[in-house]
Amino acid sequence: MAAFSATSIIGGDQEDHSTRCLNIRHDKQLLLQRASRFKELYDIALHGFRYLKERMWDAQSGGWFRLLDRSGNPLEGGVKHGHGSSYAISACVCCYELTEEQACLELAKTAFGWLEEHAHDSVNGGYFVFYHRDGCPILSESFHGTLRDAIGTPIGCKDANTTSDLLKAFAPTE
Repeated sequence: MAAFSATSIIGGDQEDHSTRCLNIRHDKQLLLQRASRFKELYDIALHGFRYLKERMWDAQSGGWFRLLDRSGNPLEGGVKHGHGSSYAISACVCCYELTEEQACLELAKTAFGWLEEHAHDSVNGGYFVFYHRDGCPILSESFHGTLRDAIGTPIGCKDANTTSDLLKAFAPTE
């Protein structure tokens, strides 16, 4: 086994060491530039989280609204949708991983609990897709004058798209 020494860590002679030091200084400058970019991304992530929490999340009944108007008021009577909820949960978890802000993780957990209570089909498995503001699943074939959602699934039916995205949102991250 080779002896452990400063030369073995640095590798090479003094000239090589000088070159490495110059590279380290250059890398440090790049890291500082990237750190300022990271701060910008950090702020953007928290801005998005605040929007999810303060506008999209229903503080009265829980769950995320499906649609808002430009002023942030819920449309469609405050209807909620599982697909959007899956992305909102994932966004909260990603924001937590980036910022380590506990509020992000707490909202993701609260949303998971809300979906388990209101959206999970305990009889047949899976998750209902549309919910009234109070969390009751919308099971009728007609919803605001339409019979199908945006991807063609009959209103009241579960779909693989929503269920798979919810399961993905619930899965541990790596």
